Amino acid sequence: MVAVAAGAVLLAGGGGAYWASQAARGVPPPAGPRTAPVVRAADRVPEDAVARLAGALGVSGAVTADHGLWRVGTGSRLLVGRAAPGAWTYSRNGSGCPPQDARSAAGAGAADPVCFAPPDAGAPRSVRPVSAAVAERAAAPVLAALGLRGAEVDASGTAGGVRTVTADPVVAGLPTRGWRTQLRVGPDGSVVSGSGRLAELVRGAAYPVRAAPSSARGARLGLAEQLVGGRPELVPSWLLPGKPGEGYPAVDPAGSATPVPVVSYAADGRTLLLRFWGGICARYDGTVVARSAGAVRVRVTASVPDPRRVCALLAKSMTVAVTLDRPLGGRTVYDASDGRAVAAGDGRG
Repeated sequence: MVAVAAGAVLLAGGGGAYWASQAARGVPPPAGPRTAPVVRAADRVPEDAVARLAGALGVSGAVTADHGLWRVGTGSRLLVGRAAPGAWTYSRNGSGCPPQDARSAAGAGAADPVCFAPPDAGAPRSVRPVSAAVAERAAAPVLAALGLRGAEVDASGTAGGVRTVTADPVVAGLPTRGWRTQLRVGPDGSVVSGSGRLAELVRGAAYPVRAAPSSARGARLGLAEQLVGGRPELVPSWLLPGKPGEGYPAVDPAGSATPVPVVSYAADGRTLLLRFWGGICARYDGTVVARSAGAVRVRVTASVPDPRRVCALLAKSMTVAVTLDRPLGGRTVYDASDGRAVAAGDGRG
């Protein structure tokens, strides 16, 4: 089993590293790339993505907004968080078993239904699960709707008559931990419940990667979930063989630079003034990531010099200046953190 046994290798802010004390013996860790990106979830989950997932799961009905959720269906039901990370759950007939009133209507002489839920929820242990190959075929349309082609898929887990298919996405060519999709397949070969995250993953800023220590045997570079600014993001990490939960972050993500959305810009000769919303305790830096004949890509990042400092949660309009190779002219300005075209403004909001 591969666990998230080592944490972030983002060292833009410096600091020491903490590694699993029980690294498994194996092959030495690879050298790996020099940089790796932080990946975050898009802020909102669009309605069409929910409809696509509902269709793959066979849930009928309109997609409706209910406060912070998207809802589809009544018997078989799909619930999706509208905001990042778009956590979703699906259950066939609500709990995975026929509703109680349906059982009562069948009469006392009717045969007991088979409930496609883990044994602790009442599933008969005598029912055999389908094979891993059958379960993976049942899960394939759902994984495709989630954009998880190429994910690391495992169908070895069983509980009673249910086989669980897990899928860990591969993002930017790197394996992930903590962003897993789970689909449970019943003995009839259909998906009876599932959970995961639906928000689109957006590639953010790249950071230098520190080589794993020689004691971290069998490590491979990947992306592991960490809380950054109160929301989950996928952070470059060394993934080590071990038990789930072993290991610690190599650096507090609060000390690393994170992307900040650029709201607008103002051009003055070769100077580009980038406007954004920021907090009063962070330090902000602007960079020109790329430029061409028709476009300029910029990025604003935030870092917190002292994460332990008590800071008022106040947001204010801020600006940072970057210098271009030549006047902007008719070139389009893009935010490199999410690919958006940035609107022209006066730089003051």
